[in-house]
Amino acid sequence: MTTNLAVFLNLLFIIGRILAIVLALIIGFNIWKQLKAIATELKKANGTMATPEADEKN
Repeated sequence: MTTNLAVFLNLLFIIGRILAIVLALIIGFNIWKQLKAIATELKKANGTMATPEADEKN
């Protein structure tokens, strides 16, 4: 019985690690998209500081 419990806990641990990696990738991708959008806004503004209105649109 203890062996089955250990295998079950190991599977839960592995599934948890996989979920953590997937979540980290999703969050990283969203941050990358936001940074690209900010860079595009800065290019449109010719390098000047972005206005607060532009930040609210994002």
